Amino acid sequence: MSANASSLIAEVENRTRKLPLWKEWIKQNTFNYGDVFRMQDLESYFGVPRESARFRREIMPIQRYLRHKGMVLSEAGQMGESLVIKPVETNTSTGLSMERKGINMIFESLVLLNATPKELLTAEQANELEHAANKVATTAALIVGKNHVKALKI
Repeated sequence: MSANASSLIAEVENRTRKLPLWKEWIKQNTFNYGDVFRMQDLESYFGVPRESARFRREIMPIQRYLRHKGMVLSEAGQMGESLVIKPVETNTSTGLSMERKGINMIFESLVLLNATPKELLTAEQANELEHAANKVATTAALIVGKNHVKALKI
């Protein structure tokens, strides 16, 4: 078969595919703690290099799916060569790490919103910014307490 014919077949298959590739990949695999998935195999399946944004877009929903099953798909400790479903006993520390990162991002969001120069915005944009800053401040206060947020002078 010629390269053009193969390319045309691949294009038709892509157009007629009912599910996103990541969903198809999930349906074709079983998952257990400790399973290892080679990056080379994933690159081949998704048809893109691991460094690409599209590769990340394929992997992220798989990670989300597995979190709903109580599993963590991670690159940690794999030197970029594979993804592994971490042992179940690491879920507590992983969950707490995710929480810390989320809280840090909320505070970074608040810093950004409060540091944005309002004089460079239209009145409507400035109102949207103020609304967003108040919303994020409320979220931060609910998480760590109102007095702590005020003490940070954010």
